[in-house]
Amino acid sequence: MPNKISRKSRADFKEVEKRYNAFINNSEDGIWCYESTVPIPIDQPDSTIIDKIFIQGVLVECNNVFAKMHSFKSVDDIIGMPLKHFLDKNVPENISIIKSFIQNDFRLSNMEYHRTAENGVENIYIINLFGVVENNNLVQTWGIQRDITAQMHAREKIQSLSAQIERFSQISADIITITDEKELFRRISDAIVEISDFSRVMLYTFKDSPPYRDILGHVGISEENLQRIQSADARKEKYLDLFKNGIRLGNQSCYIPHTMKYLVNQHTVDFGKKKYFQNDGWHREDNVLVALKNKSGDIVGMISLDDSKSGKKPTDETVKPIELFANHISQILKLKQQEIERREIEDRFQRSEKLRALGEMAGGVAHDFNNVLSAILGRAQLLKRDITDPEILHGLEIIEKAAIDGAATIKRIQEFTRLRTDKKFEKIDINDTIRDSIKFTRTRWKNEAEEKGITYEIKTEYGDDLYVEANRAEMCEVFTNLILNSIDAMPEGGKITITTRPDEDNIITSIKDNGPGMDAETRKRAFDPFFTTRGVQGTGLGLSVSYGIVQRHSGDITIDSSPGNGTTVTIQLPLNREQLDDSSHAKTPDKNDAQNLPARILVVDDEEDPRELLKDVLETYGHTVITADSGKNALKYLADEPDIRIIFTDLGMPEMSGWELSQKINDLFPDAVIAVITGWGTQLDPQRLNDCGIIRVIAKPFQVDQIKTLVTDCLKKLADTSKTQ
Repeated sequence: MPNKISRKSRADFKEVEKRYNAFINNSEDGIWCYESTVPIPIDQPDSTIIDKIFIQGVLVECNNVFAKMHSFKSVDDIIGMPLKHFLDKNVPENISIIKSFIQNDFRLSNMEYHRTAENGVENIYIINLFGVVENNNLVQTWGIQRDITAQMHAREKIQSLSAQIERFSQISADIITITDEKELFRRISDAIVEISDFSRVMLYTFKDSPPYRDILGHVGISEENLQRIQSADARKEKYLDLFKNGIRLGNQSCYIPHTMKYLVNQHTVDFGKKKYFQNDGWHREDNVLVALKNKSGDIVGMISLDDSKSGKKPTDETVKPIELFANHISQILKLKQQEIERREIEDRFQRSEKLRALGEMAGGVAHDFNNVLSAILGRAQLLKRDITDPEILHGLEIIEKAAIDGAATIKRIQEFTRLRTDKKFEKIDINDTIRDSIKFTRTRWKNEAEEKGITYEIKTEYGDDLYVEANRAEMCEVFTNLILNSIDAMPEGGKITITTRPDEDNIITSIKDNGPGMDAETRKRAFDPFFTTRGVQGTGLGLSVSYGIVQRHSGDITIDSSPGNGTTVTIQLPLNREQLDDSSHAKTPDKNDAQNLPARILVVDDEEDPRELLKDVLETYGHTVITADSGKNALKYLADEPDIRIIFTDLGMPEMSGWELSQKINDLFPDAVIAVITGWGTQLDPQRLNDCGIIRVIAKPFQVDQIKTLVTDCLKKLADTSKTQ
C-alpha cells in the first residue's frame, strides 16, 4: 500500500508541475523568481537587507516573456544571472521599490517601474512582488511584471490630444459667433497654427471657373505670393490627383515630401521659409494637405500646411487635431452653403409669391372683364345682324373690334401670370429651339446693329441629343427674351455665348454676355414683375414671363452677375420627362359633318347678363333654351326634362361650381353633352375636363359664330353617342 501511495503522489506532483509550467509559459506577463544564495534575516535594518538582496539575489526561474523583456532570446540564456544584472542599485527608483517591498511585509502590488534598455528606449512596467519568508529569513521573491509601455504612450497621446481638443473647443466657441466671413477665416487660420505643428497655413475651396481656388484664410504668406498662387491655373482635378498620390496620414490627410514635388505645379505653391538641417526630418519644400469634405464625402477644398515647428516629419498624431478642425471648417462651409441656398429659396419663393398674388388678382380681374366683354361683344354682333344703317353698323363694328382687342389684352395678362395647369408639351430639341430664337432676333443683333455701326457676336456651344418635354413656343419665348436682354445690356455691341450641356437628369443652358453686369440689388429684383433698368423703353415683364414659363416646365432659372463681369443666365430643365398624353384633351369634331337641327339646351350661369346673352344667341339660331341660375336648379331641370341633353355651364358659381355640376351630370346623365363657357380661358386642367365629361371649352368673351359651331359639335357628339348605345 505505501508503494502505491508513493507512486500516486509522484504522479500528482508531475501533473501539478505540468499545469504550473503551462501557466507560467503561456502567461502574457513576465513571471520570475529570485533566491538568495544565503537566507537573509529580516530583523536587520532595511539598508542591510537591501544590500544583501542586491549581492545575494540570483534568478532561479522565469518564463520566456520575462526573458524577452530583458532582450534575451530564451529562458536558458538568463537563468542563474544575479539580480544586479537586471536591477541597477545606483538608480534611486530601484532602491525605493525594494524599500517599499520590505516595509510592506515583503509584499508589493501594482508598482510602476521604469527601465531603460541598452538601446536607450525606456520601458514602463507594472510589477507585483511576493516574498517567501521561512524561519524569519527571506529565501525567495516571486514577481509578476506587465509591460504597459504602449498603453502609457497611448495615454500620453490621448492626454495631449485631449488638451488640443479642449483648446480646439475653446477656439470654436470663440469663432462660431463671428459673422464677418473674412474675420472668421482669419481667426480659423490663426487657430490652426496655434494648435498644430505648423507655422504656415492656407485654407481654400475649389471653384469651377477662374480663379479655380477661393482662398478663405492664410498665415505666413505674403500678399504678392498670394496673388500669384490665386491666379495660377490650378483646377480641382490637379489637387485631387496630388492628394491621391501623396503619402496618406490620417483619414483625410496626406504628406507631400520634397522628393515628390515634381507632382506640384510650382506656380501654385509658396514653399516654406524655415531651414532644417536634419536629413531624416522635415524639409523646407515638404507639404501637408488636409481635405475639406462636404456631406457627401466629396473633397471641396483643402488646408495646406508647411514650416514644421518641431522639424519632424508628420504623423497621424500630428494631423489629428487639424483633421478635427477641418471637419469643423467643413461644417462652417456647409452652414454657409445652406445659408446661400436658403436665401435663394426665399428669393425664389418671394418671386413666386409675387407672381402668384399678381396672378390671382389678374385672374379674378380677367374673369370679370371677360364677362363684361362677352356682353359687349355678343350684343354688338347680334345687333349687327338686324342693322342696315351704315353709320350705326360702322359704330357696332368699332365696338366689336374694341371688345376683341380688349379680350386679347386680357389674354396677355393671363399668359403673363401663367395661371395655367394645361401642359401641352411635346418632345423638342433644345438646340433647335435656341437656333430659332437666334433667327427671330437677327434683326436686332444683325440688321439694326450694322446700320448703327455696332457689332454683336453670338457664339454657340451645343451638346448632343438634348431633348426635353416642353411647349416649344414658350421655350422659344424664353430664349428670345434672354437674347434681347443681353443685346439691350450692351448698346455699344458685345459678345453673347450660348451653351447647352447635359447634367445627370437635366439639361443646363447658359446665356452669357460681356456687358456691364448687375449689382446685387438689381440681380435680386431681376425677376420681379414690372422691374426694369431701361426706363420707359422697358416693360419689366421679360424675365418675369421667362421665370413663370421655366417654373411651369419644372425647371429653374438663375442669374450670376456682378459689376464689370457681365451676366450669365442659367436655365435647368429636366430630361426624360414623361410625355403627356393628349388623349385627355377635348377633341374638336369635324365641322364638315355639321348638323343644324334645332336643339334643346340648358344654359347655367349665376350672372344674368351672360346667361341672357347666350340665350338670345342660341334662340337666334332656332334653338330652345332653358336657363338656370345655379347648379342645383340645373339638376332639377335635367331631371324634369329628359330630352335636354346639351348643357352649357359657367365654372365660377356659388354653392355648386361648374366643375361639381359637370361631375354630377356626368354621373347621373352619362349621355349628356357638356360644354364650358368661362372667363378662365386656358387655365383649365385637360384631365379634369375629361373626367367631368366636358367636351369643349369656349373662353369668354365669345363670338356668335363660336356658339353656332359649338352647338353643331354637341349635336354630332349626341348622335355618335346614340349610335354606340
